Amino acid sequence: MLGALIFGAVIYLMSRSALTTTFENSRLAVRSSSDYMLPYIVMSGTAAIVIIGFAAIVMTLFASHKIAGPLYRIGKNIEDLASGNLNVRFGLRSGDEIKELAEKLDAMAQSLRSKVAAIKSAFRSLEASAKDASPEMKRDIQNLKEAISRLDV
Repeated sequence: MLGALIFGAVIYLMSRSALTTTFENSRLAVRSSSDYMLPYIVMSGTAAIVIIGFAAIVMTLFASHKIAGPLYRIGKNIEDLASGNLNVRFGLRSGDEIKELAEKLDAMAQSLRSKVAAIKSAFRSLEASAKDASPEMKRDIQNLKEAISRLDV
């Protein structure tokens, strides 16, 4: 907007010393060029401001959709992960800006799934080898089994 105003003011001031002849209502008119051009300068400046403003709004919406949408989606997936659901996938569309972040979060979730699976496997081995354990040990193993079963993998 400032650029349009400066441009209009420069053109107006530069054309003040020139005269323009025109035919208006079948009559010859001699006026200062700046007075003749002022309405056109105002209209072109207004049109430029409107077009550039519209383009800025469209570009802002497009950029925010490419960034804010994926961030919202990743936030929801992180909430699921924090609640214990390790089967979360952070897949995003191919054109999204933070695809690399989503890929790293997927790798983290996969690592967590692998570690929990290893813990469950180790527990099954412990449970199988503790058949002849004392009642207290069996109760502890049962408590551990319940705790491990709450891990969603």
